[in-house]
Amino acid sequence: VDTVVRGHTLSVYFHPSFPSERRCAMAAKCDMKYPITLEEEYRKNPDFPTSDLKLLKEWARNQPHLPPVPEERMLLFHHSCMYDIEKTKACVETYYTLRSNTPEFFSNRDLSSKALQAAITNVTCFVLPKKTPEGYLVLYQKVESSDASKYNFDDSCKLFFMTMDAFLRTEGTVPGVIFLLDYTNIRFGHLAKSSITSIKKMFQYVQEGAPIRLKSMHMVNMNYFIEKVMTFVNPFMNKDLNALIHYYQEGCIRNVYEFIPQDCLPSDYGGNLPSCKDLKDQSIDSLMNVQDFFSSDERFFRCNESLRQRTKKPRRSQSMRMSFRKLEID
Repeated sequence: VDTVVRGHTLSVYFHPSFPSERRCAMAAKCDMKYPITLEEEYRKNPDFPTSDLKLLKEWARNQPHLPPVPEERMLLFHHSCMYDIEKTKACVETYYTLRSNTPEFFSNRDLSSKALQAAITNVTCFVLPKKTPEGYLVLYQKVESSDASKYNFDDSCKLFFMTMDAFLRTEGTVPGVIFLLDYTNIRFGHLAKSSITSIKKMFQYVQEGAPIRLKSMHMVNMNYFIEKVMTFVNPFMNKDLNALIHYYQEGCIRNVYEFIPQDCLPSDYGGNLPSCKDLKDQSIDSLMNVQDFFSSDERFFRCNESLRQRTKKPRRSQSMRMSFRKLEID
């Protein structure tokens, strides 16, 4: 189905069994306003294999459980998977499945809600306004309080992924993404409130579902305790992600400049950009401006599990229902 939104024709893929009248109604209601058009994306990525979109379109049509997949979003998936068709299919499946079955991260994304207001107060999260010389975007996050009673891991992840969604919608494809995570205020109490199930899902989404080319992850202001805890989460990270992680102890921020120049960093880290507080305020304003996008995404872009053609897999969720409260740190 093609639908015209603000002057742009957007293609949406539905399974053939989906009633045609509902296809049109659903496409008309979906908030699929992408600031970046396909033509702009092709100019940004002259090597993009345009013929692949036709193959992916046909594949998506034959997945009855999948929601409509806008062509712009399919392009984003394919770009993130380095134009590997099979990897793109797997990414699409993981993206929509996790977003449908992980409400703690991807449901109730209302910035005016009590939970997200608390997350905004206690967590700073934004995209740095200046890209690295390679054109990479930097996504930053820091827990602001050492008081673990104010912290909620799931809501922090929700805010992080909302920030990611917002910049993907605005920027479209980018050569790469860098995560910059500050652990200054993290204590054992924060980890005690983080379920291993949620941590596993978070890593699964970052590794297998997020339509980004992750280039590196920088964890700054680490202490011995956090480094020790990382040994417990290593099983959830594949070797490729592990190779991208860089650890920095307190006072070693200058070592980050090799990857993120000072011109691209906030003044809090010796950079030339505005302070983290100012950048946070700007980011929240930007998120508020796309609240309708979050609402439409949650309403229309989820899997219909009743239509999924299932294959039997061993259930592992029961064994994973534990938290860091049960772990002992020497």
